[in-house]
Amino acid sequence: MNRLNLFDWNYYFGNFYSCPKTTLTTEAFSTRTSFKATKAEYQLEVQLAGKKKEDVEITVGNVISVKAKDYLTADFRLYDDMQLSSAVAKMEHGLLKVTIPRQSKTPAIKIPIS
Repeated sequence: MNRLNLFDWNYYFGNFYSCPKTTLTTEAFSTRTSFKATKAEYQLEVQLAGKKKEDVEITVGNVISVKAKDYLTADFRLYDDMQLSSAVAKMEHGLLKVTIPRQSKTPAIKIPIS
């Protein structure tokens, strides 16, 4: 007999409350990720305790993917205004910080009709 779990939000709401920006797959439950957007830049942070920068790989495809050898994969959503060519990544004391500048929006222009 299947019992209904009253606290199973996915039963009632599906994945409505899940965050589509970050997908995290890890064997270590203490790993934390952070994604912040400011007016000037995007900031990604991934806690990788005990890992060296040589063990970490950042790739960009359909998402920004952070992979730590035998430990973790974290995927972050791409946004149209990201300047990926100017991205900077630093790793200090097991904390990976990736900063991606935002492109300034070009103002709309009028095109005259002849």
